[in-house]
Amino acid sequence: MAINKLLKSPRETAALARTLAQVFMYLGPSHKGATVVGLVGDLGAGKTSFTKTFLRTFGVKTHVVSPTFVIMRSFALPARKRNGFRAAHHVDAYRIDARALKQMNFGEYLADSRNIILIEWADRIKKALPKSTFWIEMGHGRHHKERIFSLKFKD
Repeated sequence: MAINKLLKSPRETAALARTLAQVFMYLGPSHKGATVVGLVGDLGAGKTSFTKTFLRTFGVKTHVVSPTFVIMRSFALPARKRNGFRAAHHVDAYRIDARALKQMNFGEYLADSRNIILIEWADRIKKALPKSTFWIEMGHGRHHKERIFSLKFKD
């Protein structure tokens, strides 16, 4: 199933990120492993901005920046916001492959249903991700601040 939306401003992108975070909070963790959100899009499409707002909605107070050089940043989630989730992990997969994932014990993060994992450039490690991954594709619209947003998930 896919949901497509034209977002006309950064404010609309942030509103969508908040709404999706609230949906995940409401639903709570899966019983089959981590909740994984794969973010795909060109440079500057809004993946990091989306993630910042998503994590803020989950109660993360720490300044969120792209984990480009550290690969992954982890955040404890406050009890009042988490509804069963314990931690959020923000991954930048631009420079990694399956071997690097294995070295960082990524399978353990995927196995823990109390984790929510947001992965920028997730298409680069698609084979290592669960079939239940929620895919968010972001692209540039016709105008400078427009973004084309597509959410895809398994029915």
